[in-house]
Amino acid sequence: MAESRSAMPRRCRMVLQWMTCPAAWRSQAVRGWHVGRVFLVLSMLVLLTACEWREMPSEKAKEAISAGISQASKSPAARLVAVKTAVAPVLDGQGMEEAWSQAAAYVIPVQGYSGERITMKAVYTDTDIYFLISWSDYSHSVRQAGSWERVHVGAQFGKAPSEAVDRWERFGDEDTLSLVWNIDAPDLGPGGFLNKVHLPGMRLSTGTMDRWLWAAGSTDPIHRILDQYLDHNGLHDDSGVSFRIPNFTPHDNPETPLNDKGYPIYMPRLELTQRKLPKLFVVKGEKPILLYYRSEVEPFDLTLTDREDTLPGYIFVEDASGSVADVTVRSAYADTEETWTLEIQRQRVTTTPQEDVQFDGLAKTYPFVMGVFDNTDRDGSFSQVQQLTLAP
Repeated sequence: MAESRSAMPRRCRMVLQWMTCPAAWRSQAVRGWHVGRVFLVLSMLVLLTACEWREMPSEKAKEAISAGISQASKSPAARLVAVKTAVAPVLDGQGMEEAWSQAAAYVIPVQGYSGERITMKAVYTDTDIYFLISWSDYSHSVRQAGSWERVHVGAQFGKAPSEAVDRWERFGDEDTLSLVWNIDAPDLGPGGFLNKVHLPGMRLSTGTMDRWLWAAGSTDPIHRILDQYLDHNGLHDDSGVSFRIPNFTPHDNPETPLNDKGYPIYMPRLELTQRKLPKLFVVKGEKPILLYYRSEVEPFDLTLTDREDTLPGYIFVEDASGSVADVTVRSAYADTEETWTLEIQRQRVTTTPQEDVQFDGLAKTYPFVMGVFDNTDRDGSFSQVQQLTLAP
């Protein structure tokens, strides 16, 4: 400013002098200047307003100040920092162990249809690394994606009711979380790629990424995360014996035909069901989860199924082993807050570095991206690239 408050314009000082002069002199002046009185009072208001206005910032300046205050008040952490703990957390999905109080919460913004942010903590020991992850999820969808139901399809328009047919159809989408670690791929950068990396059909130009997939109905019931890797040929399960088998074949079965080209491969053994209905459930809250192990099923036979039957989309394997099953998890869903919480554990160093990210150095940074899906397999919410470091 050209003038400060200590060096006010002459007119401003005259107005102030008028206001502070002796009462006798002021009254005499007023009697002599009846017409000027109104003019001077109005001038005083105008000039004082003008003096004050010269001190006020412009609209752009006010916006900049406001933005600066808002940004400073947020002060987000620059990255997720895993701290070393002497006592590892016990996986139960609650996150109440002493180890978690040592780690700072890291908030990851996500954009899309399934939430706005993910909260994450990380701790590690000499041998293992642990993650505590929470996010909002409205639907609490725990039914396996692709579960089978037998439906009666009515006759099409213009056809007789006798032409109605039965068929098996797959239903359901479960809540899922996708966590992708970069191993040596150059593709992990901002943009639309970060959304696609969580979806089926993605291929890399070169290099490899490590993907962890948690699904409320098809991995969580046996406390596992599906460990996969992504390369130029697409998405693959890690090596080893997987803990789940897709219960689906796209081929027709001439022995038990229906008017469709897709069938279940397995059905529960009849002695495990009542009235031929597969009712073997693991229950979380009030929501059933279809849970059948390989030893509890037999080959699908249409003649032994009822119209009311529901068959699982996946069959679980008791003796899973290898890299595909080396990430464990426990979950909890809070109905009041409508929030999922996961506690995840994996060895820091594995025997399959070609498939797995290796948390083997304190001086390294570990880039990753996340996606959460609320009762959908595509319309999720996705993060930008985040960084993990291990504090000494």
